[in-house]
Amino acid sequence: MLNKSVLSVVVVTAIMGALAPVAQAGEGTTNVRDHRTSTNVRDHRTTPVVRDHRTTATVRDHRTQRRNEVVVVNRPRLECVFGYESLLEQGYSFIHHLDCEGVEYLYTAILGDHFFHAEMNAYSGEFEFTMRGFAH
Repeated sequence: MLNKSVLSVVVVTAIMGALAPVAQAGEGTTNVRDHRTSTNVRDHRTTPVVRDHRTTATVRDHRTQRRNEVVVVNRPRLECVFGYESLLEQGYSFIHHLDCEGVEYLYTAILGDHFFHAEMNAYSGEFEFTMRGFAH
């Protein structure tokens, strides 16, 4: 009788093992679906990613600026006098400031025989010059 009970336990254990296979590591995660969208990180070396209207906002690379985007600058604006003095140091004469408000300051000046418009960035102090004609 003891042999029959031992034999029945072995048979039941074998049947239970065949019906429920042993779970292995990693199997629990394969059946779970992730409904979240992936975040696309934009890099200047890759082509632009076409965004679907249902996705969340993508993380943009800070080196590219869109036309409707305002960049927050953490340094103070330079004064209009700084641009005037910089133009004097570079050899310009008859300097007049046209607009000293906003991000760009506008100046007119003469260098040699040429008449220039100068735009200075109010934060960095960098100039862009455009020749407008002859002074005399």
